[in-house]
Amino acid sequence: MQGFLEFFKITGPWAAGLLGFWVVLNVIGEICEKQNKIVPVFMRIVSHMKQRKKEKQKQKELLVDVKTLLDDVNKHYSDDNITKRDEWMKDVNNCIDAYHHTALEVAEMKKSLDSNTDLTNRLYLSSMRNKILDFARIAVDERTPLLRESFTRIFRDYEEYEDFLKEHHMKNGEVESSYRIICEEYEKRLRTHNFVEDHRWKND
Repeated sequence: MQGFLEFFKITGPWAAGLLGFWVVLNVIGEICEKQNKIVPVFMRIVSHMKQRKKEKQKQKELLVDVKTLLDDVNKHYSDDNITKRDEWMKDVNNCIDAYHHTALEVAEMKKSLDSNTDLTNRLYLSSMRNKILDFARIAVDERTPLLRESFTRIFRDYEEYEDFLKEHHMKNGEVESSYRIICEEYEKRLRTHNFVEDHRWKND
């Protein structure tokens, strides 16, 4: 207000009167504004200037925040960091590929082991069945000398063979008749004392 008066070269009582009038208008404007009433700008110049000052300060703070944000973005997305990120992603992809290949190899090994296990089981069953069939063919010939321990062993083998079938949920169906013949021949040799031990040590 003083600059305004000096610009128009207003001095003396007129200057004091205008200054007083301006002060009264601003006081009235402040009171009306606090009561949420619409006030012309010329009646609230002081508050208007304060508000403009706050807005300029907020603009400065906003510019500082934006600059800080841009600096942070540049820091995180610089060429060096992008290179490090790409290298990290490459390492992650390599690990994923290695895990995938390892999983495939493990699956292939499991498949091979399952195949080998199946082959081993079939060879075992074939061997046990041939042993029982061969013994039954020999046992039916009463002229063939047999030890009592031979029967004991074949009975144990047959029991293991049956346990194996049960464990693998399989059925016999191939050597049942042979085993029945072996049991009958064993009972017959018991009754007639036709074991090797009976003939060799019958006088002891």
